[in-house]
Amino acid sequence: MYIIDVFSGCGGFTQGAKQAGATVILAVDSWKDALDVHALNHPETEHWHEVVGGDPSLFAGRLRAVADLKVPAGEHLHVHFSPPCQQLSGVNHSRNELKGLALVEWAFQVAELLCPDSFTVEQVRNPLLLRTYAHLPHRIYKMCEHGIPQTRVRVLFGDAPALPLAPAEPILSFLNDVNILPGMCITNHNMKRVLGKKSKPIAYATRDLSQTSFTVTRAQPQLYRNMKATILPIEVVARLQTFDPNYFAGLKMCVARRLIGNAVPPSFAELVVRELKKSLQHELPFTVCPQEAGGRGQCGTHDG
Repeated sequence: MYIIDVFSGCGGFTQGAKQAGATVILAVDSWKDALDVHALNHPETEHWHEVVGGDPSLFAGRLRAVADLKVPAGEHLHVHFSPPCQQLSGVNHSRNELKGLALVEWAFQVAELLCPDSFTVEQVRNPLLLRTYAHLPHRIYKMCEHGIPQTRVRVLFGDAPALPLAPAEPILSFLNDVNILPGMCITNHNMKRVLGKKSKPIAYATRDLSQTSFTVTRAQPQLYRNMKATILPIEVVARLQTFDPNYFAGLKMCVARRLIGNAVPPSFAELVVRELKKSLQHELPFTVCPQEAGGRGQCGTHDG
């Protein structure tokens, strides 16, 4: 399987695809810091640093030219899109959902014009997004149900395979080198807005350390005790997002945290690509009807 990764960021989907045995031939993103890290970790991949969202027919034509050159005859081409989620995320209270949907629509247009063997478009589980594209095949994934150690929830449109179920490790198993004090728990204090809590002092949403971590973002999760929150080491945050911490070696902590928080967890991408490859081998359909998108799991999930 040969893959084009559009809105690649620092390479979470690319890394997972490679772990699944796929070849990533092209990565495209406008975020230079992210693409530089992608290129450092995946030097064999071609990289386009550019703003996307222009004429979809021109962009699809350029992708086709790369695919014709780099994908051997008879091999499978998969194109993955991860449009920015900030304008659709529930934790962004100044979000512009129509702006966020515009790049999702653009991704669908490019996929339709390019007509690869398969494609996926990844996004947060936004109500307007799901209503707008309810007619398209999609599947909702709760990461903690597939071994990813956080409560992140994402939707894949397009050729979205069923994934095997696996338990997720608790946050405590990632804190071997962290000083754990009595009464300490994990928090995602941005959730106070989601939960509608505005009490003083701040009402933090918390989880016991025996539970799965909150969704990894630029600043969260954090350790919490006695009304004080402490950021986690970058190595812990990377592992929660299923990256090898060495992937971000040498970066400033603030840059690395932003890259990690915006990435697709590589282990999730690996599962997706492995199941797509299995479907190819057995000539099975990839997609599901909208009604099949699963219900709420037991590990507790939210969209971030």
